[in-house]
Amino acid sequence: MNTEYDVDPEVDMDLTELTDVEVRSTTNDVLIHCINYGTVAGKKRNSGGIAGSEELGLIHTCENYGTVQLEAGNGLGGIAGYSVSRVNQSYALCNLKGDNKIGGITGEGYDISNCLAMVTISGNRTEKIGSIAGCINEDGTLENNYFVSDLWGGVDQINYIGKAQRCTYEELMQMETVPAGFTQVTVTFEQDDEVLATLQIPYDGTVTEEEVPDIEPDEDCYISWDRKFPLTHVTANVTVTAESKRFTKSLAWFSATNQLKPDFLVEGDFYDTSVLSAESVQADRISDGDPAYAYIWNIDNMPEQKEEYVLHLRIPDGADSAAVRIQTENKWEKADTEEDGSYVTVSVPYGTAFAVYSVQDNSVPIWLILALAIAAVLAAVLIIKAIRRGKKLVEKRREKRKKKKQQQTDSQ
Repeated sequence: MNTEYDVDPEVDMDLTELTDVEVRSTTNDVLIHCINYGTVAGKKRNSGGIAGSEELGLIHTCENYGTVQLEAGNGLGGIAGYSVSRVNQSYALCNLKGDNKIGGITGEGYDISNCLAMVTISGNRTEKIGSIAGCINEDGTLENNYFVSDLWGGVDQINYIGKAQRCTYEELMQMETVPAGFTQVTVTFEQDDEVLATLQIPYDGTVTEEEVPDIEPDEDCYISWDRKFPLTHVTANVTVTAESKRFTKSLAWFSATNQLKPDFLVEGDFYDTSVLSAESVQADRISDGDPAYAYIWNIDNMPEQKEEYVLHLRIPDGADSAAVRIQTENKWEKADTEEDGSYVTVSVPYGTAFAVYSVQDNSVPIWLILALAIAAVLAAVLIIKAIRRGKKLVEKRREKRKKKKQQQTDSQ
């Protein structure tokens, strides 16, 4: 047996023009009563929930509930990506992710009849999109196909009465051939490409927060889902993905007049969607003057609320430090602060208003005190030296007078 390692089943198989009767008779098969729940991922072209390419035979009474996706190329369908044969009485309730020629039953079809589709389409959609088929061969036929969708038409965004016709979910569920699978949808919970749990709910049902799997987050992290709960009006199979995210350690508030340096920051563990908001308030005047700024603050979409938070409050421009007062029931009380660079830190009860006042340091700098002390010492030394020099000069003069007087006495 020889093995062909270069074969690509999505591209190499093409029996459309084959005239060999023996080969065609052995390949003219039927797919019947096949049901798919798994994800189908194609790379180049022609990806389907039941068949990638249907070039011969018949697909009959097959169902697809699994996501079908295609990385590149054309031909993506809930049942078949590409069909030049017949698809009959088959059903698709699934998600389709691709670019061109995307259809709920076939991406590119030929003969489609008695099929039902409820699909969700996403991706870089550019042309030939339809709830039944992206496009149909010019010699092909459509008959008695119905779909539920407010976004997509039947074939290439066009509805065809009696052929590829839009209907409501209630109307579709009254049809005799509708499969039991159309009464419910599947919600899949994933993290890091691993399925954590699946949940079956009624069509147009709701997933409550209590039904979401409980996941233990990594240290200093929290679990974030890509959908908000409760998840309501679910009308398609959906995959909800969890991600472990690190907490944001601070939130900043900037005034309208200074967008470069925040007026204050709040320390804590916050989501990446947590939002700090603040509103200016009137605060009491104190002996040092009016407040430089005063706010009442709030945080939306945050983890469990704590009683107090550490706030970093900007020292007003031109001030040496800042004094902080916190609003209580009847007055503004002074708060204990610690300097932290160009900010002061203070513990503030959640949501409590605070006011920041400028503080000027009027004390004599120690360097000036040292300089004055040194100057005084030098002056004292100079004075002492001057006194000593004066005493010596007086002594010399006295000695000189004494000698002169002695000389006068000796001459007599």
